[in-house]
Amino acid sequence: DSSTQLLSKAHGWPLDHAFWRAGTDNDRGGADVFFPQFAFCMPRSMLSFSRQWKAAGLADATTRMVEHEWAGKELCVFYEHGVKGKPPLFRINTTTVFGSSDIRLKIKVIPCRRSAISKLPCLPRIGLRIVLAPEFSNVVWLGRGPHECYPDRKASAQFTVHSSTVEKMHFPYMVPGECGGVTDVQWVALQDNQGRGLLVEYSSEDPPAPEECFESGDSSCRPAKMTGAQVSAARWTPAMADAAAHDFEILPDGQRPEDQPVVLHVDTAHCGIGGVGGATEAVWRFHQQHLVHPGTEEWNYSIVLTPLEPGQLDVES
Repeated sequence: DSSTQLLSKAHGWPLDHAFWRAGTDNDRGGADVFFPQFAFCMPRSMLSFSRQWKAAGLADATTRMVEHEWAGKELCVFYEHGVKGKPPLFRINTTTVFGSSDIRLKIKVIPCRRSAISKLPCLPRIGLRIVLAPEFSNVVWLGRGPHECYPDRKASAQFTVHSSTVEKMHFPYMVPGECGGVTDVQWVALQDNQGRGLLVEYSSEDPPAPEECFESGDSSCRPAKMTGAQVSAARWTPAMADAAAHDFEILPDGQRPEDQPVVLHVDTAHCGIGGVGGATEAVWRFHQQHLVHPGTEEWNYSIVLTPLEPGQLDVES
């Protein structure tokens, strides 16, 4: 239906590349939390992931188109992602094919060597952000769920078709941060009450993620045993969640969640949640095998976007 507007420009580009997440309690775990006045002289190993990510510019980085060209029926676009006035953090190549009923994106992400991210212990996420109109609040996906799950917290999450809503996927932690995500997702659809919406299919062209081990293991391009995308849907951006001290402060007074656009993240790699430290060590500790290595040569993944009409996607969860 040409009268249905799927995407929203409320937060800038409706489709954008995303590399940062709002910090969780474990992301904020570090000596700098207890002694922030001495953070400037602390060794990197004592600083929280959240502080290091922000210092590298991930929270403030934006995407800039550098060049585009047509190659037959394919549109090739070259981007840089970074902080204005500073060397880029990532270079991104996308190839887009416009079909009669879908749009196919092939995405290559290349981290810039000797940039601010090269010394980070890990990266938060590598993925795509899609902003949809507020009415597309019904979520159906093939992956793990139905409850919140991440690469290092998914043993109890069944792999099948699940359904929920954007509001139900949010978990109201006292201090807002990354939450409500589901992992190992092959496809996700967001629809209105009539069944119109957008189907997003994901596939990775990278080698399979390593198998999990009993020890901490080593970080790589994707967390161990990650077999699909990490997906989340919310009524706000990570920056809005990060700026709020409490859950009820994410949206300004008077704004209803159901009136806000839907922010969908589809990540080919996403850092684990951590929290594996024992009583005698930092409780926020992460297993290395569930981190995203910043020294990865490149990430390659594909996204297929298909508009949905009423009755077109009829699955039972």
